[in-house]
This record gives sequence, structure tokens and C-alpha cells, in this order.
Amino acid sequence: MPLLALLSGYLWGSIPTARLVARLSGQRLAGNVGALNTIRSVGLGAGIAVALLDVAKGAAAVLTARYALDASTGWVLFAGVGCVIGHNWMVWLGFKGGKGMAAASGAVLAASLIYGQGWVFLVFVGIILAVWRLGRNLVLGNAAALLCLPGLAWLASHSTAVVLAALCLDAVIALKYAPDAIADFKRRGFGALGPDEIKPKRS
Repeated sequence: MPLLALLSGYLWGSIPTARLVARLSGQRLAGNVGALNTIRSVGLGAGIAVALLDVAKGAAAVLTARYALDASTGWVLFAGVGCVIGHNWMVWLGFKGGKGMAAASGAVLAASLIYGQGWVFLVFVGIILAVWRLGRNLVLGNAAALLCLPGLAWLASHSTAVVLAALCLDAVIALKYAPDAIADFKRRGFGALGPDEIKPKRS
């Protein structure tokens, strides 16, 4: 059952939502299959649709593990980690993918609601929005929320397994973010910590 939960999570994450949305929009997606890149290369509406679908993937992976597979708490959470792995390294796209933040948010949302700790998701998203509001840098907001996630997991559960799942989620996303973040810092210096360069494509 644990392996099935992980596999199910991975397959949920591997659904190439950005490619599907771009195709339905009659356009070709350039670059990675994340929501922000969809905004830049397809348009704002398409990017929002991809973000919502990716959140839904993360939630579906956790819900499937909990209710369809009746997995234990730890493996329910690791199904969410599996979803982010699937999103970041999609089997259907030659193991390429996005960066996993929307899928991770969906997994956190579903897990928070399943286990009666909805405040965890509210704080998680609140950190992202607060940092973005202050610095107009979504990547920094994501990083701050992810750094706080293990602490939130401990406060909500006092469980080593839950904290370990949060740490693994952080590691998977950091592994995918790091190359681009380093390249951006080399290109722009401390300007990389300033406002995001997000310019929606206009029709």
C-alpha cells in the first residue's frame, strides 16, 4: 500500500496540465510546464487555469491515498510528495516538468483539511502572500513558506513522520528551483531578490 500511494501520487503529478491547457488554447507552450511560465508564454487566463489544476493534482494525490487506498497518515503525506515529484519530473515529458509549488500547495490544503488542521494551509498561503506583497517576489514568498512548513507540521502534529514528509517536500522543490535560482542570481545579482519579472502574454 505505501508504494501504491507513492505511485498514485506520482501519476497524479505527471498529468501535464500546462501542455493540455496550452493545446486547448490553440497555442504552443515554450519552456517548463509551470503556471508562471504559462502566464508568460500563453496568457494570464491560461496560467491561472494551470495553477488551479496543479493545486487540484496535489489535493487529489492526498485524497486518493487517504480515502481510496486507506493509507496511514505518513504515507498520505508522502503521496503528496510523490505528486510534486511527478509534476517536476513527468514521465510523459521525458522526466521534465515544472517546479511543483502549486501541486505542493494542493497537497498541503488537502492534508490540512483531512486532519482538521486547516490553519496550517492558511498560514502557509499567508506567508507566501505576505512576502509577495512586501517584495513582489513570488519565489521568495514560496521559499519562506517552505522553510516554515516543517515547523508548522510539528506544531500541528508533533509527529516525526509528518515533519519528515514536510522536509522531503521542501527538498524536492528546492532541488528543482536551485539551478534556475542560481542562474538568475548570476545574471541579475541581488536584483534577483527584487520584484518578479512576470509579464503575461497578450493575445
